[in-house]
Amino acid sequence: MVDVLLVSKPIVPPWHDSSKNLVRDLATHMQRHVPIVLSQPGARLDMPRARIEPIYGNDSRGFSPALADNARVLARMLTGRRSERWHFFFAPNPKTSTVARVAARAR
Repeated sequence: MVDVLLVSKPIVPPWHDSSKNLVRDLATHMQRHVPIVLSQPGARLDMPRARIEPIYGNDSRGFSPALADNARVLARMLTGRRSERWHFFFAPNPKTSTVARVAARAR
């Protein structure tokens, strides 16, 4: 099965953010792929088929991750398993699109 890295803000409760809900629902119901969910240490998520990776700090809150959090996500993209697919859950903009393209080429 192919792994799919779901690139998003930290997936942790509360569930009041539609993009977090979308990631949670997709990760919970994927059957032909193994979802990789980016979260925080100690997060309790009911996603039996997902691989939960606690790359965000416990202080990561709000609707927009801090620059340090984004750097950890980029490092994860650059050093992850080569068989992974990436799926982004944020509105594209020129800067993040360029960074993702460079990261994909770097791999």
